[in-house]
Amino acid sequence: MKRDYSFDNMKVLLITLVVFGHVLEEFGTTGKLGLIRAVIYSFHMPLFIFISGYFSKSDAKPEKLLKTTIIPFIIFNTIWMFTQGTAINKINFFKPIYVFWYLLSLFFWRVTVKYFDRVKAIVILAFIVGIYCGCIGEAERFFSISRTVSFFPYFILGYKFKKESIDKIRKVPKIYSLVLLIVAFAVTVYLNIRGIMPVKMYELIQSYSATKLDNIHGMILRGTIYIIAVVIIFALVNLMPDKEFPVTIYGQRTLCIYVLSSFVIIPIHRLMTNVGITIEEMPLQIIVALGITALTFIVTGNKYVNKGYNTLMEKISSYLIKAK
Repeated sequence: MKRDYSFDNMKVLLITLVVFGHVLEEFGTTGKLGLIRAVIYSFHMPLFIFISGYFSKSDAKPEKLLKTTIIPFIIFNTIWMFTQGTAINKINFFKPIYVFWYLLSLFFWRVTVKYFDRVKAIVILAFIVGIYCGCIGEAERFFSISRTVSFFPYFILGYKFKKESIDKIRKVPKIYSLVLLIVAFAVTVYLNIRGIMPVKMYELIQSYSATKLDNIHGMILRGTIYIIAVVIIFALVNLMPDKEFPVTIYGQRTLCIYVLSSFVIIPIHRLMTNVGITIEEMPLQIIVALGITALTFIVTGNKYVNKGYNTLMEKISSYLIKAK
């Protein structure tokens, strides 16, 4: 079968935004930087998760699932805790930090999706439960429960979509998708500028009370986040070209880039701080962030590092997982 390069291109766009967003985050999360963050976070993980769900229709072999999710989560989440100076007596393996939550959540989604798929109206129910989850303060970061539950609607939505459904979306005139995309971004910008939507809400990790919102207000805003994300997902599925570009290959290396990017971004920012480099002007912050993003791709996305990462995971998996 001909490879659908549109999904690879979407993944390249999304992993670029993931890295760029994390780099920019180190400069600040308020004002105009907060606005850029809101636009990025309004769709980059929802679409990533939608794509993951779309390609999860076949049962993953247990060893492959463990190799791509749980094993890298345990290894890199632990390494990250130590690099942050966490005392060994305060290490919490049940509390995913930074980007590594996605690996744990992906494991739970992949394991359970075929069972949830049998529930009637599961997509609607998933969105309802995701909205309700924000009312529960105990969820939040423990075992990535809040994100696992709240981002699951995008995963099950992608899982439900068949190739025929994608083809139907792509037959819609591009101008309609472009208009929807502009409207969705305009609403996101408006909500941020007016101070209506806290930027932190897009992460779907904090309870409404932790975001200083009452539950009714929080549920309305989370529902708005879901609507905006779904509109952008459908628009980009339609607009993304099914053509191979020089950068398209990075779409097949997103897991390696995602996992290892933290070990490039944060050390660079720490080095800048240690040598006394401070950047206050936003245009310069964006330029530097783009430079660090490009460097991160060069370091973590090249074929040698990607091959080394996969080989390492294979080796570790062979020692930890029983052979049939």
